[in-house]
Amino acid sequence: MKNGDSALTQISPFVTLLVCSLPAQKKECAVENRSESQEGKKSTRTTVYVRIGISFCALALLVLHRLYPGLFPSDVIGIGLLVVAILPWVLSVISEAELPGGWKVKFREVAEEQRRQSDEIEWIKFLMRNFLTQYELEHLKRLASLEPFWFDFNSSTKPYFDRELRRLLDLSLIEREPNKGIRGLLYDKEGIQKIDNKNMKDVKQYLHITRPGLGYLKMRDEMTDGETPTPTSPS
Repeated sequence: MKNGDSALTQISPFVTLLVCSLPAQKKECAVENRSESQEGKKSTRTTVYVRIGISFCALALLVLHRLYPGLFPSDVIGIGLLVVAILPWVLSVISEAELPGGWKVKFREVAEEQRRQSDEIEWIKFLMRNFLTQYELEHLKRLASLEPFWFDFNSSTKPYFDRELRRLLDLSLIEREPNKGIRGLLYDKEGIQKIDNKNMKDVKQYLHITRPGLGYLKMRDEMTDGETPTPTSPS
C-alpha cells in the first residue's frame, strides 16, 4: 500500500491543479472540499462514540470477571476464541489487533483504505484520459515529437485548430516562440512552404511544448497504460 500512497501523493495535486484551474470547476472543487470536511468530522465523532462504548463494555466485562471468575474462559485458546467472536463488532474502529500467541489481524480499516485508493486512481485515470480532447492531445503529442508539425494553411478546420491551440496555451501546456504566436501561425502567409502542392506551415516555428506539457503526456501514458486516441486531427 505504500506504493499506492506514493503515487497518489505525486499525482493527486497535479490533477487537482489541472481541474480546479478551469473557471467552471473552481466552485465545484470548493463545494466538494467542504463536503469532504463535514463528512470527515461526522465520521470522527461516530468513531469516538463507538470507542467509548467498546471501552465501557470492556470495563463491564472486567467487573463481571472479578465477581464471577468462572463465567469467562481463562485459558489462551478460550480467550482467543472470545476475541475472535467480538472482532466482527469492532472492525469499523480499529485497524489491527494482536491475539494471544503473537498473531496479528488487520481489519476493515485497511481494506477500506485500499478500496478508497483504488477508486481515486480510477478517477484520476478518467481525468487524465478526458482532460484534453482527442485533437488537443494529438497536437500536444506532435509538438513533443522530433518531427515537424505541418498544418495546411488553407484548411477549412483552421477555426477549430485556433481554439484547440489557445486552450493548450491557456493551460500552460504549450508556449509561444519569441515574437511569434497563434495569429501569425494561422493568418500570416510568411513562412509558408509548398508541400505536395499545399501551402503548409510548421507549427513548431511558432509554438513549443512546455515542461508541464511533457509531464502531462508522461503521466497520462503511465496512468492510462499508453492508450491513444483513435481518430487523427483534421488540422
